Amino acid sequence: MRVPAGHQLRVARAVQAELESVLRFARVEGTAMVALQGQGEEAHDAIVRVALEQQASLIAMHSRGSGALRHALLGSVALGVLGRWTGPLLLTGGHVESAASEAPYRIVVTSDGSAASLDIVPALK
Repeated sequence: MRVPAGHQLRVARAVQAELESVLRFARVEGTAMVALQGQGEEAHDAIVRVALEQQASLIAMHSRGSGALRHALLGSVALGVLGRWTGPLLLTGGHVESAASEAPYRIVVTSDGSAASLDIVPALK
């Protein structure tokens, strides 16, 4: 069933207003933006498309972390984004806890053994 464009726009405006309210409440500077997924477009493709259009520096998203069977049958939006996005991706999940403010950051750096993979070290300064 195709949803009328007018209804999609009303829903998008309502969601944008709600997101702007959340930003104001959290005292976070930024702009709320709601983008519509194109007909026949996969969710992960829409996320990457919008990130590229907006020249995003990174994508941050929450993943429910469904089981392996669900991933095999339905796929995963987070895995789809990870497979298509070349920039940094911040994923949170249901079991993520906030770090204590006085604790140092813990960063995992991976290497494939190449010199290029070590370029992350100076960037961490």
